[in-house]
Amino acid sequence: MTSGTTGTPKFYQRDWLSWQLGFKQCEKAFEMTDYAGVMTTSPMATSLGLHSLLLSLYLGKTFYCYTRQQQQQLTSATLVYTVPTFMTAKYRGWADDAQVKGVVSCGGELTPSLVRDWHRLYPQQALYELYGASETSLIAFQNLMHGKKVNQVGRLFADVELTFTNQHITVASPYLFSGYLGSTQKITFVETDDVGDYQDEQLFVYGRASDVINHGGNKIYPSQLETILQTITTAAVVFGVPDSTYGEKIVAMVVTNKPLDKLQMVMAEQTPAYKRPSQYIFVSEIPKTKQQKISRTQLALRYVAGEWT
Repeated sequence: MTSGTTGTPKFYQRDWLSWQLGFKQCEKAFEMTDYAGVMTTSPMATSLGLHSLLLSLYLGKTFYCYTRQQQQQLTSATLVYTVPTFMTAKYRGWADDAQVKGVVSCGGELTPSLVRDWHRLYPQQALYELYGASETSLIAFQNLMHGKKVNQVGRLFADVELTFTNQHITVASPYLFSGYLGSTQKITFVETDDVGDYQDEQLFVYGRASDVINHGGNKIYPSQLETILQTITTAAVVFGVPDSTYGEKIVAMVVTNKPLDKLQMVMAEQTPAYKRPSQYIFVSEIPKTKQQKISRTQLALRYVAGEWT
């Protein structure tokens, strides 16, 4: 079942060939012959949790599964499938285990600053990024041994074909889901909500189309502004809210002890005036959904409802 972060939750179906081909791709891309165990920080009810479990069974790996109250006890070299939320959480005990030899991050783009911090904290771990979605499964991947570029999500998995319509990404591949439960429609491609482009055999994703801010006729990609802010804050998220003059105004929510004028100065040095946030909201923690994801849409709705002034 999809999480419903960007819409109504749906049950989707996947046939065995799609799973099998995808598992073989993961084994190769993430060098899984080097690991005897697989673990995930995601619940089994999520697509990532289910994928990690079936992947380990297919490849003959030991799958480590714990309740929230259990102490983690890994006995072999383990690859962990996780999401950025769990990599930025205050408690990262799962990553401190000496048997965690590699991490695959998916379900949200890693920032260059988070990649640098992770290498500093866990220099012994291999770090990979997987870009995909519940319906598309695998799209692109990259080894982040040497860091990453802003918005870059890597090279395509084998046999993935992309088309772009006004930068909207449409995917065709052997790894697609076979359809939603109750629907007889045959799936041959999936039009994602992401916008990006393909350069020098590398895929770049700028964000979800639904998150793009229309500020005075200019398209503003929140992730580009967040990348700048995250170099000087603990956390930052940018979203648009209705504005009578500009259509939408740019709001930045930040976790930091730095003063407002410092943030404004850095943004003025690195962005043109029309891209700069017109309002900063200082919080102790960025609010997340029940699925522990950051939803710019939900933040905007809460702003409009008067939760932040």
